[in-house]
Amino acid sequence: NKNDSNKKQNIKEPKEYPVIWDSGASHTMTFDKNDFQGDLTPCSRKLNGIGNDDFDISGYGIVKWRLKDINGKYRTLELPSYYVPRANVRLLSTSHLLQL
Repeated sequence: NKNDSNKKQNIKEPKEYPVIWDSGASHTMTFDKNDFQGDLTPCSRKLNGIGNDDFDISGYGIVKWRLKDINGKYRTLELPSYYVPRANVRLLSTSHLLQL
């Protein structure tokens, strides 16, 4: 059916972006405020980075990341995360994830 074909073409896949799964990270963080659901709770802490470089944490909240599994299906993770505008990656702490 031609209409079914047109409907399938109009379905948009979720926006894809890299998320680094890090077994050595103690916290999950993102630089993208759009990753968060709802409002951020303000926070004025510093996060130790690589090479003794500190990053300012501007807030924390719940991120919602859609990830593709090995079978090509999308899965959604919702987990607490820091908002670190100066970070250049989305970092998922695997130890943090396993504690949830």
